[in-house]
Amino acid sequence: MPTENKVDCPALHKRSSSYPFGDRVPRTVRMLKTVTADPMPGIGLAYIKGDAPVAKAGQIYPVWTNSHGAVTAVMEDGTRLGLRPAEFEVESWHHLAAEPAPQPHPEPISWLVGTAIWWTKAEAERDAAQTGLPIVPVGPLISIPDGYCLMPKRLTAENGAKALLLSEFKLEVTQACPECRKLDERVEGCEICDGEGEYGQRHTIPWELIKYIYSEAVRGLALQPRRSVANP
Repeated sequence: MPTENKVDCPALHKRSSSYPFGDRVPRTVRMLKTVTADPMPGIGLAYIKGDAPVAKAGQIYPVWTNSHGAVTAVMEDGTRLGLRPAEFEVESWHHLAAEPAPQPHPEPISWLVGTAIWWTKAEAERDAAQTGLPIVPVGPLISIPDGYCLMPKRLTAENGAKALLLSEFKLEVTQACPECRKLDERVEGCEICDGEGEYGQRHTIPWELIKYIYSEAVRGLALQPRRSVANP
């Protein structure tokens, strides 16, 4: 049976998390046992026109595979026969197309100076000269997944983060009143807790801690470039 014709199938284009063959897609299989179409309850094989498809033990058949890994033998006449994993072994695999070669970085479409966006480099250079801030080129925003946005890797005074976030975050800590806890009863009108027995103190989150939390989030959540097999 000729097997050189490539059978287009969903697994060549998309594979689910439950797909059993990893990054490979079966091209042909060798039958371990003879398999014929299962009759449908109450109908039998009446739904099949002509002879029921049979995959014979020891024979090699091209196969069609869906995105979840279900394998179907393709007969010479084009009919298909669903196979169970124990009924075959993969004899050959499709050669999947290699990942496209990395493209050179595109020219910037804008420039950042602090938090200001400039659409020409000349304007950005003029602003940078006046403010003393660095120029950050911004390339075309290509294929940013849902739920992500363009953010700096680090929080700095130069990119405006310090002015935006410094002293913005506070932590309130509840403590026992040092005056009332020495007494058997709370003191009405206590200058510290006003008779509540405890009071709250607000502490400003230090700038260094804000930067550390942000850097840890970037380190753990930033999108990483895909690496080819040749360059792991």
